Amino acid sequence: MSERARLSIDITEEQNDALYRLIPWGLKKPLFHKIIDGLIPLLEKHGVPLIYIILGGRITISELLQHMEEYNGNTSSTEEGSEGA
Repeated sequence: MSERARLSIDITEEQNDALYRLIPWGLKKPLFHKIIDGLIPLLEKHGVPLIYIILGGRITISELLQHMEEYNGNTSSTEEGSEGA
């Protein structure tokens, strides 16, 4: 499959301004590719219920990232960031 699909979503002006300010130029695309690559195995394992857990606020993004790290066998880089999440 040589064609690339595009993901296009509407975001608020505030979200756009924050992403522009926080993500260095040229890193948004590779960052979101990594996020998607990490999310896919979790969705394959847990299915649609995981989507509802995320959307319902029953798990924070910090907690999800911690689970993604644990799934990939690395827990040291997110343990500090998960406090207070």
